[in-house]
Amino acid sequence: MSPKAQTSRAALEGGRRPDIEKELSDQYHVKWQFVHGVSVARFDLERSRHNQARFEAVDEHTVQLYTEAVKRGDQFPPVIAYKASARGRYILIDGNHRLAAHAAADKPLDVYEVAQGTDPRTLALMTFGFNTRHGKPTSEAERVSQAVYLVDNGASLDKAAAAVNIPPRQLKKALARNTADRRADEVGLRRPEWDSLNNTVKNRLKDIATDEGFADAANLAYAARLDAQEVFDLVALVNATKSGQRQRAIVKAQRAIYSERIQAGAGGVLRSGGKRALTPKTRLNMVIGQAMALPDDYSVLVNAYAPPERAEAAKHLREASTRMTALANHLDGK
Repeated sequence: MSPKAQTSRAALEGGRRPDIEKELSDQYHVKWQFVHGVSVARFDLERSRHNQARFEAVDEHTVQLYTEAVKRGDQFPPVIAYKASARGRYILIDGNHRLAAHAAADKPLDVYEVAQGTDPRTLALMTFGFNTRHGKPTSEAERVSQAVYLVDNGASLDKAAAAVNIPPRQLKKALARNTADRRADEVGLRRPEWDSLNNTVKNRLKDIATDEGFADAANLAYAARLDAQEVFDLVALVNATKSGQRQRAIVKAQRAIYSERIQAGAGGVLRSGGKRALTPKTRLNMVIGQAMALPDDYSVLVNAYAPPERAEAAKHLREASTRMTALANHLDGK
């Protein structure tokens, strides 16, 4: 091979990156080819800028710095791209800032072209994975959002977390928040009110079995400014029944308990030491709420008592029933 041919070949191969090639082959198991000196005109710039990798596709200051470097003749790593069809234009997987800089400098660039027909889920994993490790760093919020997107599109939790370099437990929490937010939208909750609740409260509320109970309980949590423990207790009470109508009745009874707090828009009447005063009205509403939460299948309660205990429990229940009936008559003005 002549010295001129050797120089020409070195120029063609000079931009290759063994580390990227190894990642493409060994981690993502995709077929690819190295293409030297591709014109920017062969890229779909619009689709490339919005490839879901970042909240904002490019940082203009970074593009300016890269553009100056390209004009000086500095060599950048090849971008990674694919084509949706044989005659289509390239769509970026990795390299938004490099592509924008070469476009501004009117210079061609090298490309690792991923084979047409690659699984879209693999393309998504590559887009987020390469953007996490190369170029301008993505923010933590972007990486979490990317991981949620990957799971929604079929990736496992562990693989999605690894692709964007976040702990699996962080992704698990984000998925729970995402599930809760979606459910809030599905039942028609007002997002400003829902978003004002903390994540612990949201995550617990989403465990309510029926949409009717979930919506009413979320509205109560907002109106009464329930804390996490109060919401945990509320959800346990509501989920004692799987009937949407019964769940709504339970929440309605609980709303009566917190009526003064709701009206005042504050944290309720507090005693010294931080515990809420239990007024006679509050005690009654608690009793009503607990009674509404009793299971429909009475055999569950009967079996909870040993045979010798049942007669005593029945006696107290009848006495309580007599008192409750008398109180109901007074409330009716009889």
